[in-house]
Amino acid sequence: MFLYTKDTQSEQLPFCVVTVGTEYDQDAMVRPDGYMAHHLLCVEQGECIFEFAGKCLILGAGAVVFIPKDYPHSYRQHGDAPLKTGFVTFDGDCVEPLLKFYHAEPFRYCTSEGLQAMIAHCCRLAAKNASSAVLSQALYEILTVFFAELSRPKTSPILERAKEYIELHCQADLSVAQIAQEVGISSSLLFRLFREEEYTTPIDFLRHTRIRRAKQLLLQNPQIRIAELAAACGFSDCAYFCKVFKDLTGMTPKRFLAAYVP
Repeated sequence: MFLYTKDTQSEQLPFCVVTVGTEYDQDAMVRPDGYMAHHLLCVEQGECIFEFAGKCLILGAGAVVFIPKDYPHSYRQHGDAPLKTGFVTFDGDCVEPLLKFYHAEPFRYCTSEGLQAMIAHCCRLAAKNASSAVLSQALYEILTVFFAELSRPKTSPILERAKEYIELHCQADLSVAQIAQEVGISSSLLFRLFREEEYTTPIDFLRHTRIRRAKQLLLQNPQIRIAELAAACGFSDCAYFCKVFKDLTGMTPKRFLAAYVP
């Protein structure tokens, strides 16, 4: 699916979505003169090999890469698995100042399921003929999250392992002792690492991770029942899930859907 969205109104916006869509079987792209707009490309399935400035970069599922406009590059499927990509290309008067502020360099990338879901959501908005202003707002949110991920300070390897374990098992009935045991440290040390490096606690990090997962699932499947959503995010009590969701987002799951899914 490939959607063109740029129109006369969008050119007047500070952040303008030019194209957005999904390629279910990505063809090889060779662009010796670059592309006419800036590009965020998400590898949804398979592996993608990028070639630019005499370098090669191989990225797997979940990776989101930034390609500046007019920057020579090519990319194609790597390996035997089919390559599925999601993308949003963009321009606008405020884009260059934003890129300069973040010291954006070609082919910076991060791995983020949240960004993947946000790009997919932007694609759904375009498919439903959302206004240029709505797409512009979605684009701005994608860009700020992307560059925030890039600028996130690196944490200790042990804490990274703990965070990764939480991300992968947030739907399970996790305890601090279980997480600490998994990464080979004491519960008290785990608390200290989270306080010093993340300015939070393991429990709060788990809660935020679960609600982030809930938002992704809501965007991917707006018809999901709240009880099923709560269970899929590690909450045994539906009412408590709704309370935590509202505490962390400022709205109920239903209001979240109304705000982000036309």
